[in-house]
This record gives sequence, structure tokens and C-alpha cells, in this order.
Amino acid sequence: MNRLALIAALATATVAAPSAEAATTMVTAGTRGLQILEYGPAGQSFTTTESQLLSFGFQFQTANASMANDPVTLTLLAGSGLNGVTVATRTVTLPTSAARTSFWYDFDLAGTTLIANTSYTALLSTTSIRLAVMYGPSLMPTPNGADAYSGGSLVATKPQIGYCLTDPCDANFRFTTVAGAVPEPATWAMMLVGFAMVGGTVRYRRRNVRLAYR
Repeated sequence: MNRLALIAALATATVAAPSAEAATTMVTAGTRGLQILEYGPAGQSFTTTESQLLSFGFQFQTANASMANDPVTLTLLAGSGLNGVTVATRTVTLPTSAARTSFWYDFDLAGTTLIANTSYTALLSTTSIRLAVMYGPSLMPTPNGADAYSGGSLVATKPQIGYCLTDPCDANFRFTTVAGAVPEPATWAMMLVGFAMVGGTVRYRRRNVRLAYR
């Protein structure tokens, strides 16, 4: 490879779009447990401002440690509620823990593409009464109808008894997103320079070939 070609290749290789930075939204709404089997599918609606979802997690509680630790399925739906189109599903067996012990678990959703500033719903389902999902508020009534998360709410198959009938409720949840890698204007300029150098190199080599032929 001649010198011009090497310079062009280096210029093109060094103008890759900048890596996007992941951001995590975390909500801890309360300390009560919602039986997943009894009220499920149950989960949380949410709104994302980015286009790539890396993970979605809930805070679980082992409500009945003596029951079978059946797999738990997370279903991601488009829209807010129980009837949206399925975007992704993940099924895992969660770690075992003692009764009334709370723990966080994040479902790996890397590669899931979302529409920014759009509502989605993450729902949990299982076949055992072992696990509950943590939610709140913890007190009744909440001060002035306080809402732990304005971008969505707790979602369940049947109505909650008590607090959630009068005040906003949310699950304890967290999700991590990342923006799609879109080159900035300066990056576009560098890319154009790289492409121009590549084009110039190609023309230079063709000219040398024609001269040698003559």
C-alpha cells in the first residue's frame, strides 16, 4: 500500500461514531410485595428517552421460600398496559433466597430497539407463589397523591386492594438504555475528508496505471 492509501485508510478508521453512554433509571417506590402468580402478569409501564434497551430489572421478594422456584418470564410490550405487541421476552430462574428477603434481578435485553419517548410495559409471569415483586407507596394515603415515577405505573391483571385504588403505585424497578450512535457534525466532516482522500488515492493510482501503460 502506498503512502497516500495508508493515510486515507487511517483517516477513515479514526472517524468512527463516538460510543454512546448508557444511562440507568431506577425507581424505589415502596416496601410491599405483590404476588406475581396471584396478580400476574404484573409489572411496570415506563417511558424511555433512548432507542436501545440494555436491561430491565425488578426488586423481588421471596414471599414463600418453601414453594418451587419456577422460572420467571419477563415480557416487554409496546404501549402502556397488558395488551400491547410483544417486543421481547426473557425467561430465567431467579436466585434462591430466604423468606421475606428482597433482591434485585436484571433481565438482559441487549439488542432490543425501542422508539424514543414512547411508552412500554415490562410484565412478569410465573407458575409458583414463591415470588413477589416489590412496589409502593408504603403508606396510605400518600401525601398529595405523590407519584414515585411519572413516566408510568404499576400494571397488574386484577385491581390492587387498598392503596393503588386511590393513589399512584409503581413497582421497584430499573432499566438501562443507550442512545443509538449518531455521528456528530464534526465526525461527519472527518468522514467526508476520509472518503475524499480515498477517492483521491484511487484516482492517483489509476493515473499512474494509465501513464505506465502509455
